[in-house]
Amino acid sequence: IRGGELAGNGPQGRAFETELAERLQAPHVLAVSSATHALEIAIHLAGAQGGEVIVPSFTFPSVGNAIARAGGRIRFCEIREPDLNVDLDHALSLVGPSTRALVVTHYAGHPLDCRSIPIPIVEDAAHALGSSVEGHACGTLAAFGCLSFHQTKNLVAGEGGALIVREDDAAAAARIFREKGTNRDDFLTGRAKFYSWVALGSSLVLPEISAAIARVQLRKLDQIVNERRRVARLYDDGLSDLERAGTLRVVRATDEGVTSHHIYAVLVDPDRRDQIIEQMRRAGVQAASHFVPLHASPFGQQVAGQQELPRTDRVAASLIRLPIYPGLSDADASGVIDALRSSL
Repeated sequence: IRGGELAGNGPQGRAFETELAERLQAPHVLAVSSATHALEIAIHLAGAQGGEVIVPSFTFPSVGNAIARAGGRIRFCEIREPDLNVDLDHALSLVGPSTRALVVTHYAGHPLDCRSIPIPIVEDAAHALGSSVEGHACGTLAAFGCLSFHQTKNLVAGEGGALIVREDDAAAAARIFREKGTNRDDFLTGRAKFYSWVALGSSLVLPEISAAIARVQLRKLDQIVNERRRVARLYDDGLSDLERAGTLRVVRATDEGVTSHHIYAVLVDPDRRDQIIEQMRRAGVQAASHFVPLHASPFGQQVAGQQELPRTDRVAASLIRLPIYPGLSDADASGVIDALRSSL
């Protein structure tokens, strides 16, 4: 505040971009006002207009909105178990002449290795800051990666996000889109004497206060992820007998890699899921379901028509998220396990 710069794309924002790029070993990082806006830029640059984008139905509406706003058609695909990431076999079976891209969601921070997929990929890595595959950070595995700094995420700036871009030309186009369709970035860096409207765009820069908060949180990210890992291990140990007995299944990573432990989720009998959540809440535990599949949502059916995705429907009806956050004590984790056992 004392520095006098409060709008986006200022010294704090640029410093945060540099620091995040160094951590992720990413060629280009653009701080933006939300992961939703990162997705909108990426889908636009992927050329979705008039084409089709394949996306897992079990994801957040921001993905569908980005495609629809870009003038693309949505084609929903199935997820796989046990990590609930994209079912690549099903997704690739849907590829046709009009396919422009596939959106890959690293659900719960569990990484999906999308480096060898033979179509353009947009990584929805909103859950996955701190996740990696063979030392490569999620969000950097494809042409575009999208991160979230919402208050529910591992790195919290209140609101905010980042777009990771591999190619130089695409990064230049993304900067124009982010700055209202102007070449203001060139003006700020002395490459242009004036700036003007040169392409389609919007106002999507990250405010300086949010960037300043994000810089501090980035320095704490390893500590945050390690704390989440501690809680996840407590749950793994405390629920192992129930999983062996088939009473529940833990949603866990399948690809070799490091997970951010953004979510800890289990799958239970779908006929009893809502009752179990209610009983846990009565016991003082904030358990929760998660996404309503986009193909089953009112607007999803309006823009994409009817699709049958039975595995997605079953998972969505079975899933319970358990509390996981830095500072959750061992005793509280034991209380969560006891409440889940009692409810089951």
